Amino acid sequence: MMNQQLISILLVEDNLGDAFFLQQLLKESQISKFQVSHFDYLAKAISHLENASFDVILLDLLLPDSQGLETLLNIQQKADNIPIVILTGMNDEELAMEAVRKGAQDYLIKGQFTTDILTQSIRYAIERKIIQKELKKRTEQLEQSNQELKKRTQELEAVNKELKAFSYTVSHDLRNPLTNVKGILFLLQEKHKDRFDTQDEEWLDIMNRSCNRMNQLIQDLMLFSHVEKQKAYLSDVNLSLLANQIIQQLEMKYSDKKVEAIVESNIMAVADENLMYIVLENLLSNAVKYSQKQEKVRIEVGSFFNHESQELENNQGEEISQKQLAYFVADNGVGFDMKNADQLFIPFERLHNKNEFEGTGIGLATVQRIIKRHGGKIWANSEVGKGSTFYFTIPNYSQTLVS
Repeated sequence: MMNQQLISILLVEDNLGDAFFLQQLLKESQISKFQVSHFDYLAKAISHLENASFDVILLDLLLPDSQGLETLLNIQQKADNIPIVILTGMNDEELAMEAVRKGAQDYLIKGQFTTDILTQSIRYAIERKIIQKELKKRTEQLEQSNQELKKRTQELEAVNKELKAFSYTVSHDLRNPLTNVKGILFLLQEKHKDRFDTQDEEWLDIMNRSCNRMNQLIQDLMLFSHVEKQKAYLSDVNLSLLANQIIQQLEMKYSDKKVEAIVESNIMAVADENLMYIVLENLLSNAVKYSQKQEKVRIEVGSFFNHESQELENNQGEEISQKQLAYFVADNGVGFDMKNADQLFIPFERLHNKNEFEGTGIGLATVQRIIKRHGGKIWANSEVGKGSTFYFTIPNYSQTLVS
């Protein structure tokens, strides 16, 4: 697995049971590692902030020494640069939403979230805070420029407002109600499991699968909308190591299938490692998914210089430079008709029946955004029944990446 970044959390919660349960969920995370400092009084937490720094604050608004929005406002005075996630009960959801409008990044209803939801909320809160700080910094720089740049600043602020509105809608108007539905379904199944007949079980299963698909769609949309805004860090990235890590995870997920993977050694690129992980995870997941009908799944990951074939072109008819290094992910899956290749990277467009192959239709669109952000290109070649090969390029100079 990739090296996990240690995330430092300040937990302000007076209910010891809720605090213990939350810390246990964090210990179960497979995505990140967490270090938690717990306080049951706001005054203690604020005092601790004088000598310690944190990546995120998990805050209960109803504490023995502080109640309601004053709790948030008081801690913001000492931790304005730290993202805050509100912890609330079901009866205090309106209060939590008001806290979000006052500057908190998100809120979670106690007892209604899993390890994955908690981890995602923390990571998204940190990401959004970084984006907000970066946008604020750029806005200040633009305000010092001439009238033409001031006009551009207004346009950027309008776009940012739309993005914030979209993120708020997805995060709260969709995700939290969905979490409530899943929680109630779980409670119903536990409470009345001995009373359900076969038809009832089928209906509950459909509801659960629909909730899971909706949750995946929301996560994919959030990732798609944030890819171009998150901070990027260029470095020498070993794509071979990333590919092998992802393939190991896929082998566990599809344990009923034999996966034969050929990964070229030490495939290097100058890129953002986290973004390239997303690219390879999408391409390799698709490769395995669309090869499930084969007795043996075969995947190949490699690279080449276009010095042997002078006529190699991408789907847009553009010739790839003779000296340009190209990377590829190939499979022996169902393939697709090349006449539909122009639909590959359009959000929600799918070339296969959704009942036959699961997915949201956003993954490849996200991949294309990442590759374009690196100044590269992505295209594919395929034949129905004979597999697919996805190619992409990443120029080896940092000036191409807009951070």
